[in-house]
Amino acid sequence: MPLIPLCIQAWLKQKKWSIRPHQEALLQHFKDQKDCLLIAPTGAGKTLAGLLPSLVDLIENPDFSGLHTLYLSPLKALTYDIEKNLERPIYEMNLPIEIGVRTGDTNAYQRKKQLTKPPHILLTTPESLMILLSYSECEKFFKKLKLVIIDECHSFAHSKRGDFTALALSGLSRIAPQHIRFGLSATVADPPKLASWLKTPAQPAKICHIEDKTPPIISLLTTKEPIPYSGYHAKYACPEIYQILLQHKMVILFVNTRGQAEQLFQNLWSINEKNLPIALYHGSLDATTRRNTEKMMEDGKIRAVVATSALELGIDWSNIDCVLQVGAPKGVCRLLQRIGRSNHKYLVPSKAFLVPNNCFEVLECQAAIESIAKKKLDLDPLANKKGSLDVLTQYVLNSCCQAPCSPETILKDCQNTHAYQETSLETIEKIFAFHLHGGYALKGYPKYHKLDYVNGKYTSKSTAISRKHRQNIGTIVEYAKLKVKKQIGKKRGQVLLGQIEERFIQQLSPGDTFAFAGETLMYEKIHDMEVIVRPKSSKKPKVPAYAGGQLPLSTHLEKAIHELLSEKTQWKKLPIQIQDWLEKQNQFSQVPKKNELMIEQFFYRNTYNTIFYTFSGRAVNNSLGMLLTMRWEEDGFQPLAFQCNDYGLGIQSLKPATQLKNYLKKSQLEKKLDQWLQQSQLLKRSFREVATITGLIEQQLPGKRKTVKQVTFSTDLIYDVLEKYDPKHILLQATKEDACRDLVSYHRLCDLLNAFENGHSFIETPSPSPLSIPILTSANTEYIDGEAIELLLTKAQNNK
Repeated sequence: MPLIPLCIQAWLKQKKWSIRPHQEALLQHFKDQKDCLLIAPTGAGKTLAGLLPSLVDLIENPDFSGLHTLYLSPLKALTYDIEKNLERPIYEMNLPIEIGVRTGDTNAYQRKKQLTKPPHILLTTPESLMILLSYSECEKFFKKLKLVIIDECHSFAHSKRGDFTALALSGLSRIAPQHIRFGLSATVADPPKLASWLKTPAQPAKICHIEDKTPPIISLLTTKEPIPYSGYHAKYACPEIYQILLQHKMVILFVNTRGQAEQLFQNLWSINEKNLPIALYHGSLDATTRRNTEKMMEDGKIRAVVATSALELGIDWSNIDCVLQVGAPKGVCRLLQRIGRSNHKYLVPSKAFLVPNNCFEVLECQAAIESIAKKKLDLDPLANKKGSLDVLTQYVLNSCCQAPCSPETILKDCQNTHAYQETSLETIEKIFAFHLHGGYALKGYPKYHKLDYVNGKYTSKSTAISRKHRQNIGTIVEYAKLKVKKQIGKKRGQVLLGQIEERFIQQLSPGDTFAFAGETLMYEKIHDMEVIVRPKSSKKPKVPAYAGGQLPLSTHLEKAIHELLSEKTQWKKLPIQIQDWLEKQNQFSQVPKKNELMIEQFFYRNTYNTIFYTFSGRAVNNSLGMLLTMRWEEDGFQPLAFQCNDYGLGIQSLKPATQLKNYLKKSQLEKKLDQWLQQSQLLKRSFREVATITGLIEQQLPGKRKTVKQVTFSTDLIYDVLEKYDPKHILLQATKEDACRDLVSYHRLCDLLNAFENGHSFIETPSPSPLSIPILTSANTEYIDGEAIELLLTKAQNNK
């Protein structure tokens, strides 16, 4: 084992701590210059394990100047938390080590200072790393870099942001090849795949896996009120939730969307008789408000905080003694991550309660509890992950802003990543051509000519183009947001509360009330791209909905729910109400079986209803509904509408659909996919994201941001032009791939159809079955335009 400096030994002794085996292991890996993926349970000291080699090396080399360690965090909140935790030992040991933080909240002065005089340890995000890599000075900035730490790397490795991070790391290796990488994670389903993502497919990182010997204590919350059949707000459980708050020192109440956070916060405050200090935390709140909430939590001044995923990663506050997951978990790894925020100590079990919003969510919660008990995690989505073309397109321009670049250089960068290792030189050359002149249909527009070609290499055409590119770096494309400012009195001015999506405000009229930042506010006006509001009491304020807020149901939980339903002996673990619900379903129809797609059909309210129990997630069910109704229209079944949730799909039609097995063949639905995508707005919606990420449309401009209407108008126009005159354009290829993967979930739909090709059960019932009610009453209804609706209206009129 490498020697630990005396000052660190003394500090550890003072704290009554000792070095743990995995911390020793990472010290040795750093000494041996070996990359490593550390998988260790919550509270095991992963962050210290990652940063300890940096502290030891900097103590042993006191004359070191420049950037030594780069720490990458998926969240800004986690970055600031690590900064505080790292500053403490440095201060207590009086070490001459400088720490810096660089995120979107860092001011221009600090960013410029960091470029000219780098700190020893820089804590940042993937987006800020990519910006640093776009400067010509980056080679000098990173030339002494020894260590890169990617914290919570499992949380984004499978997403576009993971593609983005992998490319940034590959580019970093090109200019600082001597550095090694440590990945830190608590929950990994397939360690070898993540180790390959962390380094390269040819040379994956070593794996150091510390088994969790203290399983969490998880229970379904028992409530007096019955669980609703459908809905997405747990108002029925608020009295029991409030009792949990009274019984614990500090509680985090996790929800899945910002809208749910606002709603739950309002519901709890309406029954907060003892005036408990309860806070709200999500990404749309003002940064100062979020920092203040974090400080109060750290100081123990808050009893509870209602939070989204913005607080689920790595936050280390040991005074949190309980976590509530309000709403279905959607994934086992995500749930474990959230539960791990409670009793954040090594070998101390976390404590959590799950609070389902509706009956189907009870099944999902119980399936998650069983999976955790059996140590079965979600299937790793990295297995067949193909890198997104729009992210690669952004990376190409980023590299050309840094220095003259060739397609061969980008090809080598791609080959050193898990997602892009099979990318062809032809594809990369198409991307360079796009940045050079926009493509065949856009050649006549100089604004799309962003590169120059000189001496066999490509470089940014101007500093103005590079500057605009840096302003728009990233993969998170959101609707335009407006600042929300609360008017206080007539003369006291305004207080910034946060940001809200423009599309929500467009639905309001002056005088309407809505819930935001834990308050009920009255909308007055928009002035200079700011929403002016006043406090206003209201019994039914509107709750903002945010784009991209819905989490997908994992494939593992899909199978676990099927297994739970198939094993009747497991039902006794469910609440009595849910047991009765399933028993009545069994008596009236049947309960879905494992490896079988159950379909029910019944006549109800003048229409034939066909229910498909897929348990495959909302995106799959929505796509299946669109494709089936297209075929049913052609075959004369006259579909009217369909509803779906994560668990099933219901289609209403004027005539009963027959020969359903033929409609569920993959080959039949594939024929309709292109037609549906072209007829719907899905491709244009996907193109808006692709156009923004690739830089075709610059949403963020100096001093202002384009509105939703401006972006939509521009991208829809360009899409129509490309579709007509340049249908093989690289951005249209990226759009189709994105739409199939993210909006349609096409591969998962194919998996569903393949799995159930020979396993169907069709049941005709005299009326809606107990299991069909949550699907029929789902708020997500898609209406089919056509003659069927006119016929139904005529029939209803005649009946009158």
